Amino acid sequence: MDFRRGGWLAALWLAGAGAAGASAQLTPECLDDRSQILVADPDGRGALNIEYYEWQPAVMPFDRSTALPMTLIVRITGGATSARLTLSSGGGTISLNDLGQAPDVTAGDQLFTGSVPVQSILDRNTPERVNRPIMGQVQGLEAGIPTGPLVNVLASVMPAEARSIAVTTISATARRTPWVLNIRDDNYVNDNGRERVVGAAYAHVPDRYEFVHIVNAPRSLIANRFHGRIRNSVSGIGINSFDTGASYGSPAALIGFSVFPNLSFYDMHGPGVLHETGHQWINGLTGVFGDPRNGAHWPISSLANHVMGFSLAGGPGGTLNCQLSSNGSTLTTQATSSSTYFNSWELYLMGLTPTVPNAFTVTDQTAALNLVNQPNWCNGSTYNLPTTQLSQTLLTNTFGQRSPSFAISRKYFHVLTLVVSNGRTLGDDELRYISLMTARAQNRGVRPWAEGLVGSNGPNFFEATAGRGTLDFRLDGTFAGGFEGN
Repeated sequence: MDFRRGGWLAALWLAGAGAAGASAQLTPECLDDRSQILVADPDGRGALNIEYYEWQPAVMPFDRSTALPMTLIVRITGGATSARLTLSSGGGTISLNDLGQAPDVTAGDQLFTGSVPVQSILDRNTPERVNRPIMGQVQGLEAGIPTGPLVNVLASVMPAEARSIAVTTISATARRTPWVLNIRDDNYVNDNGRERVVGAAYAHVPDRYEFVHIVNAPRSLIANRFHGRIRNSVSGIGINSFDTGASYGSPAALIGFSVFPNLSFYDMHGPGVLHETGHQWINGLTGVFGDPRNGAHWPISSLANHVMGFSLAGGPGGTLNCQLSSNGSTLTTQATSSSTYFNSWELYLMGLTPTVPNAFTVTDQTAALNLVNQPNWCNGSTYNLPTTQLSQTLLTNTFGQRSPSFAISRKYFHVLTLVVSNGRTLGDDELRYISLMTARAQNRGVRPWAEGLVGSNGPNFFEATAGRGTLDFRLDGTFAGGFEGN
């Protein structure tokens, strides 16, 4: 198909995620998420379930001795008797056991463990993968027969340049670098207690951040990333005014959070952070402007091949690799790569441009979704699909003027990166790697990114907004002499 699919089980993840922090407004996830991790059950026997995988350590330093293999742990429920990792590029298989045989620690605890050679990780750590090699796929076995889902497994390699990042121990449950704050909370992976962990962070930082990113480590959960709104005072964008900041320990500043349950999708120079941040303002519009599939994205329209994309059936999102044109009664396609830059409508809702140009949406969205689900649909063909024009006048008449207006809207936002770990605080090299993947957000210029199996070259937030908006990921360097950028 001509778009990147979103998570095919997004609704399942969000049902669990909503148990805690229910007062916040959650937005379904899109782009490179769970569907890249979890491969459909190839033999139709779905009794086994892979909940997460975990490397020990979570990050492999570039100079780790080849005599010390990495340990891979996979949590498999449903009766698996063994498991295996099939290495990419024909690299063979590695057995994982739950028999208490080293490196497995405890027999029968549903944690299947194996040793992965250091060299096999280094060999797959190519430059375009941005220190995130694709290792292969893991699957459970019953009596030696591969059964149930396949899960794509990626590793994380800390490069030499990260070794100089300073790490400070604050307490038995808190560590930090100039870019990230690590809080140990052993219950978070089970109860998604966002209010609790964010509130705990404010013991160490001031309430001066507009966004918090919650990164899960060392476990990589088979789950989607997603965004939630904590406050909204912006009108004219289809989102009600509300304020739940106090429940997160933020009486003043926080407006939203983004959750990254799987470290393989955490790259702050990638499109994921652009997309999740955009969800703070996009898309709460309804009617012809809205998402008919309840995914908080665009309808299938001339707007859908940029950062925010459109929703697939069920709500998870995809991005059109197709340019649409229309004369009002027919729709014509032209193949093109989807853009990782915000379009003018997205910038307007974010408060980063004063007006929007005319656009259009396909009037019959059911027919439009049926079309884009067909292979090779975007091949220059013309389809008998009428469209509805979208304009500034129609938008304003329907939802009112955006307020605050472009002239006075906030354009500089501070991000608190909160790494929540279970069982322990993270080690120096683990925090250095996550810090490097965070600091990449500040790097301007079109640069490589890698999220899950997908990678390319793209802009950071500043450039994706054409220099109109800034995300500042520095943990506290801005506090001296007053908080910069406001």
